[in-house]
Amino acid sequence: MLVPLVNLVWQFFVVLALADSLRNEFRARGITDVEPHPGRSVGIGVCVSACCGIVPFVNLLALPAHLILVIVYWVKIAEFSRRLDMAPIMLGVPGNIQGL
Repeated sequence: MLVPLVNLVWQFFVVLALADSLRNEFRARGITDVEPHPGRSVGIGVCVSACCGIVPFVNLLALPAHLILVIVYWVKIAEFSRRLDMAPIMLGVPGNIQGL
């Protein structure tokens, strides 16, 4: 994410992988009242607004939108993290590490 211009493409992969990881973790813990892909829609908005931020004149609207979307995305991911902290880990479910 620190390489200029590469991060504009790579951030899409990060957002999609994080959404899939959260979905799998919620499913493994039996939490069903969340989005099908947690955080994906707002995360894609963050990525698109960042890409639009390098286009002259478009960046005047894209960068403020990007700042707002980043804050919304962080709040959503923090809420998902809190929900996972409160949910017990299901021991004996295949794929989970036991004995921790």
